[in-house]
Amino acid sequence: MYTTLSIFYIIASMKIIGLMSGTSMDGIDVCFAETDGRKKFYIIDTLVAEYNKNTKFLIKKLNKNTEKLIKNKTFIKELAEKITYDHFKAANKIIQRNKDKPIVIGFHGQTILHLPSKFKSIQIGNAKLLSKLLRKDVVYDFRKRDLSLHGQGAPISPIYHKFLIEEKKLNFPSCFINIGGITNISFCDKKKLIGFDTGPGNCLIDKFVQEKRGIDFDENGKFAYSGNINFSKLKILLDDDYFKQDYPKSLDKNYFNKYLNLFKDAKIEDTIATLSLFTVKTIALEISKFKKKPQTCVISGGGAKNNFIMENLINYSDSKIFSATNLGINPDTIEAEMICYLTARRIKQLPITFPTTTGVVKPSIGGEVINYKEI
Repeated sequence: MYTTLSIFYIIASMKIIGLMSGTSMDGIDVCFAETDGRKKFYIIDTLVAEYNKNTKFLIKKLNKNTEKLIKNKTFIKELAEKITYDHFKAANKIIQRNKDKPIVIGFHGQTILHLPSKFKSIQIGNAKLLSKLLRKDVVYDFRKRDLSLHGQGAPISPIYHKFLIEEKKLNFPSCFINIGGITNISFCDKKKLIGFDTGPGNCLIDKFVQEKRGIDFDENGKFAYSGNINFSKLKILLDDDYFKQDYPKSLDKNYFNKYLNLFKDAKIEDTIATLSLFTVKTIALEISKFKKKPQTCVISGGGAKNNFIMENLINYSDSKIFSATNLGINPDTIEAEMICYLTARRIKQLPITFPTTTGVVKPSIGGEVINYKEI
């Protein structure tokens, strides 16, 4: 039970700050919202904060040698603390600039490993430290219970996407597609809610431009537009067994790194063009598999700002494709909004994952609670 709140807050909407850093590992999305975790959601304020330079350095170091460093407890503890302090600064900034104050913080943490076949997913960050720094109760570890019930622990966004589809009065069936490091899709009609990872989002693209050009991402698809697609290499990528699997399914952002040697001698522009179309084709492939054609597919995440990806998604899909911005939704902070929504559902003991979204054996409540007064 969530003992610090009165019955009023359990049955009503509440003010929550949601903190999210996705698989792109590029910074922290913050949303301050009032929600009941059901039908009400009102955004008070949002912001996007970059990680500190030292935090970024350690994240990049981990990305280059994940298998070794993830076992280094000293390194992981140091990184977790730096990630937590950066989250504290971002949350505190939004608290200080608003008269309204949150009653609870939703803290996703930074995913550093996701192994669904082993029912293992690791998000690092020190929730107890964050609670002390902000002097607020914190809900964290949203995936643990799902994993314990033989779910994949991801994606956790479909229930919020369902709310948005209904709230925006989109025609059924419709999809929300978040193109972060990995791409996840939520399909919703009047009877079903389906969720899974379609394949890569920006993870491979970002990795190449970071290593070859020292920049964080391919802004507006500039490199992709100037390159030539290698269709023989694209075919090898598309032949991966993951795309033969049925949902529910999910991915670690390093899953496709096994193909990077294919591009070791290729021009950076040709590589980015090929990898960008790989992201597009895998999304279009999964959309085409639904028995009922989605009327609308709303795109959020960093991929929504990549013109090459958006243009080609429109060309390769029979469904209507448009950016979340067309619905008045900020594609940068939609996942932080989702954390607010899931936090409210945790407090109200409502499920956040389902057999058709993660493969969990039964609808599962997600999130552990830290009561600040009991620390």
